[in-house]
Amino acid sequence: MTGFRQKTTGFLLLLICVMGDLVGQKSITDSVFALRPVSVMAVTGWAVDGTDKVLQLDSTHRLGFGQQQLADLLSGATPIAIKQYGPAGIGTSSIRGGNAAQTSVQWQGFPINNAMLGQADLSLIPMALVDGVSLQYGNGSALWGSGAVGGIISLNSRPVFRPMLALEAGLGAGRFGQGQASLRLDHGTKAIYTQVRLVHQEASNDFTYRDIFGESQTLDHARTKLTGGIANQFYRVGKHHWSWHAWWQTSDREIPPTRVQESSVATQADEHLRTAVSYAYVADNWQLRLRGARFQDRIAYRDSLLGLSTNNEATQYWVEAQGRYQWPKGVSLELAVQMNDQSGSSESYQRGITNRRVVAGVARLTQPLFTDWLLSLRLRQAWSEQSRLPVIPYVGLAGTLGDKWRLRANVHRSYRLPGLNDLFWNPGGNPGLNPESGWGQEVGIDWTPFEQAPDFSYHITAFNRQISNWIQWVPGPSYWAPQNVRTVWSRGIEQEINARLEWGSIRWELRGYYHLVQSTDQEEGSDTEGLQLIYVPRHQAGGQLTCRRGPWFTQYNHQWSSRRFTVADHQDYLEGFHRGDWHVGYTWEPGKLSAQFTLSMQNIWNTRYELVVNQPLPGRHWQARIVVGWHR
Repeated sequence: MTGFRQKTTGFLLLLICVMGDLVGQKSITDSVFALRPVSVMAVTGWAVDGTDKVLQLDSTHRLGFGQQQLADLLSGATPIAIKQYGPAGIGTSSIRGGNAAQTSVQWQGFPINNAMLGQADLSLIPMALVDGVSLQYGNGSALWGSGAVGGIISLNSRPVFRPMLALEAGLGAGRFGQGQASLRLDHGTKAIYTQVRLVHQEASNDFTYRDIFGESQTLDHARTKLTGGIANQFYRVGKHHWSWHAWWQTSDREIPPTRVQESSVATQADEHLRTAVSYAYVADNWQLRLRGARFQDRIAYRDSLLGLSTNNEATQYWVEAQGRYQWPKGVSLELAVQMNDQSGSSESYQRGITNRRVVAGVARLTQPLFTDWLLSLRLRQAWSEQSRLPVIPYVGLAGTLGDKWRLRANVHRSYRLPGLNDLFWNPGGNPGLNPESGWGQEVGIDWTPFEQAPDFSYHITAFNRQISNWIQWVPGPSYWAPQNVRTVWSRGIEQEINARLEWGSIRWELRGYYHLVQSTDQEEGSDTEGLQLIYVPRHQAGGQLTCRRGPWFTQYNHQWSSRRFTVADHQDYLEGFHRGDWHVGYTWEPGKLSAQFTLSMQNIWNTRYELVVNQPLPGRHWQARIVVGWHR
């Protein structure tokens, strides 16, 4: 992978240039500008307009996850179902009964799902590199295109245009050989904002588990190592906004044996280089934005016992031009042209390398209705390789019902193109696959009964979605191959509560959720008709209780999941489980210095459970982290 490593030189040079901006920099006169309400164009992507269900994961959600991965945060603090192939394996998500390829993972407003696999590995996204995380439930195909069927996980950084400088260094350790070192830098003026995030992680993952005969074993060949960094820089001069972003990362994983294997020598190395640039002109009632990105992902898999040695490289280019005009009464129209060029290179492709290009036109009209209501109309038309894809419409409505109730509802169409491996893998690739497509509906109510403290809110959402041409790899006479074999009906109820209370010097915060998801095979005449999809739990519940007093905080996270079927005919399944995590911390802030110490007890009840069959997970273990900072 020498060529790939050489390209990381550009990332290191960017870091040097960014650090250089902190010295001898002249401030640029700031200009004040105002954007009218209803819909605001985000510099890093399409802004939410209130007709979708969105969850922002704030600092309270993330208190005990500073040295963990995005998969751990989503599993421990949200109702998203995570499919984790052990501590050294990949982690993927299932939102509203969808599969991993139906979740769009986005960074700075661009989907970063691997073009060959069609999905993103959430276990390779360290929380030490991430600032903002948000979850958009449900379909986003009209704005974001292929893959945004079940939901969107967004990773973003926001500029702070004011004079400031902050440095943070963190060290973490834990049981099973866990260790982390991180560095964070933030520097701002009235016109320039710079971020740098660096992290290094290692773990041996040598925990004990029971094999299929009930014998105690120590997990072997499970070491992991990850090193990465992100640099973001934002400029603002009058009505002109620029930004550029770079994310470089490399990781090495030993693939441990499953509970039915005696040993394993398999390894996997992942390397990523992601870059993006953006320009926006922001006037009083109109805006223009130009954006582009390049993502390169390499995966090298080795298994000498099986004689396997594969090198796969996926590259994507994204280009988007978007304009928005807003009339005085709040009506706004956004038009965009998008282009996504994907290529994959693998010894397992018949032609060695293959590519696909998708061009799309997108429109969004937002119309205020009455005093506190909003109508959102979206439309997408895309073309791929000389063929026209389905028209993707969206109609959303949101508004208030009195002082304490808010309603949101939408009807939408969604689709997902097959990944490059689905089309071209040899043997098995099927170039004749059709895109997954379907229709969905959603309605939600938000209730905030108190105008003053205590703060309390209740949220309930019902959703319904049917997807046809569901892509699945099925066994054949000689090898597995992907086919359009299913129609899947997903529906359910999502409930959440949030409460805050101050009792003297103690502040309490409670978050709780319960999600019911029915995601069933509707293929008529099949042996699995009406049965729940594998690895989709029907019930999930949990919560987070946080207590703060002065510089101290403590937090308890709990999650419960019902059984997960592991075969389509429901003859085998993983038992449901309860799991709890406990965190306690202390923050010390003398003047411009700060220090925070956090001690976490993961899986405090020592639950034995699996998220993927025969892939053991660790029992009770501890983590400790200290972060020292200086700011002005």
